Amino acid sequence: MPITDYDGESLKKGAYNPDLIMSELYNLWNRNVLFPFFNILKAKTEKRNRSNIGFVVHWSFYRDNRWAVAQTPYIADAILNEFDPVVITTQQSYEYHKDHLDYLILFYPGFSAPMINIDTNKHLTAVITSDPHSDIESRNTYFVNNGIDYVLTHYYHPFKRHFPEEDYEVVHFPWSVPEEMIVDSKDISINSRKLYILGDYRSEAYETRNWCAQFPFVTDEHKDIFANKSLEDSDYYTWLRNFDAIIAANSLSDQFRYVTAKFFEIPAAGSLLFAQYSEDLNKMGFTEDNCVIFNKGNFESKAQHYINHPEDFLDRRRKGVRLISERHTISDRISTISSILGI
Repeated sequence: MPITDYDGESLKKGAYNPDLIMSELYNLWNRNVLFPFFNILKAKTEKRNRSNIGFVVHWSFYRDNRWAVAQTPYIADAILNEFDPVVITTQQSYEYHKDHLDYLILFYPGFSAPMINIDTNKHLTAVITSDPHSDIESRNTYFVNNGIDYVLTHYYHPFKRHFPEEDYEVVHFPWSVPEEMIVDSKDISINSRKLYILGDYRSEAYETRNWCAQFPFVTDEHKDIFANKSLEDSDYYTWLRNFDAIIAANSLSDQFRYVTAKFFEIPAAGSLLFAQYSEDLNKMGFTEDNCVIFNKGNFESKAQHYINHPEDFLDRRRKGVRLISERHTISDRISTISSILGI
């Protein structure tokens, strides 16, 4: 069994980039030492828990806040607080508890949760999953072979493109924002005429983001905040309030046309959302009433309109806050889990 999932070409790239080698060593340490150790410890403390709800997660991942997206620890905390589940961290802990479990919530299996083997038809099961372009075949096989009932995806149309045939129900589970991190719309004002773009650029998935950044009227001085995860959790949400208008863009290609977490974080901070077009936008309530939706054909004209007349967009900013507070909070996502599982 190989100790790394990287192919020869990736290893060759690592020889020229020591950061890639350190990243792989870090991942090996987590997968083979840290996660197993803390999973076993947590499994022992959960032996007396007789909840009929199981929450499958790598305990070290949760405990050390290793999430890549600011909302994720809040969702995990909300699941633990709302449902008071038994925490399943290993195959052994699942086997120990499975006979009294009616429901299972799997939290990004293969990333922040172990891919346990489940007794099909024994529980009602929901998997929360992310980027649909990655590990498509192996993930779909896992979902099908383990009798998963519901797959909760942040990206509905992209998921349906990448997973065209499913034996499970696909539930749209967009990113969300903690209620306490949403600004009061009465506090929104004009502080600058700058249009910012935030986020990492180091992938083909960010082709449109890179394209936007090359315009002289777009400010990208804060991209390292995302690349290096310099801010976490509440500090990050508070920091976003410094900006009046922010571009959220990934790629307009079919493969990467996602509505990522930034599409929600930006309006929650009271900033004007410049949203790259995606089929999912309308499904989630994003319209020209509460944000600016652009493609490559109209981006420059829409951006110049904002820069020249930011006062014209104050009402959109307030409506953007309202959209997040009414439809896209952590509580809304917990309600989705409760509704589909009937708990």
